[in-house]
Amino acid sequence: MRIGDSVRGAIVGTVLLMGSMSVSLAGDIALFSYPLPPFTVESGGQFSGPAPRVVAELRKAAGLSEAPVAVPVARLLADVEAGDGMGFPMARNAQREPKFQWVVKLYDDAFAFATLAPNPAVNSLDEGKKLGSVTVNNAGGPKNLLTATGGFTNMESANSELQNAAKLFAGNTDAWFSVSSGFRSIAAAQGLDPSKVVIGKPVFAIEGWLIASHNVPADVISKMRARYDAMKANGEYDAIMGPTIAATK
Repeated sequence: MRIGDSVRGAIVGTVLLMGSMSVSLAGDIALFSYPLPPFTVESGGQFSGPAPRVVAELRKAAGLSEAPVAVPVARLLADVEAGDGMGFPMARNAQREPKFQWVVKLYDDAFAFATLAPNPAVNSLDEGKKLGSVTVNNAGGPKNLLTATGGFTNMESANSELQNAAKLFAGNTDAWFSVSSGFRSIAAAQGLDPSKVVIGKPVFAIEGWLIASHNVPADVISKMRARYDAMKANGEYDAIMGPTIAATK
């Protein structure tokens, strides 16, 4: 049987339309993440740590796959904003607020300065500005925050937090500015003694969130939030997150 041009055109149009519709039609929704120890740890493309465990429970409740794909932070933000899924952990701020659905808060954290014992703690931005040098990750929140604050003529950068840890322990910088929870676990990952890291008082509070594209259906978000509320109420959340939170104090 020959298919007429009008029928053929209708079929092609339907296929194209379906290809452009919400990610939910594929039966799953992509999940992206990146390493941010100690809450999110990645090795060889496989994730561990308390944040992936909590997210896996939420995704399971919504009938979705549980394993995230490792991507750089910039790629995660761009893909989720474009309508391509979910991602974590992401700091919430005014610039990002309208771009995503903010599904649940996974944990609280802060930016701070780290020094090497026996040097004293650096407990404020003003103290940080007076140092000989402060090292930050070349891309991402820490560098952006200090740049926006102004006055950090002593700021240096490295291509990774592992390099920043190495610089601090080698005496090549006076302080390291990053996420407070990660200092000691990153030092340990470099084979360095985490007990020598002196962490100052928090200077910027942040939250680690699970975000979703605006085209992720409301019923999916609702199921995940309901599971999160249940985990908070029955102690599952504290059992997963508690030990890591306690270890960062």
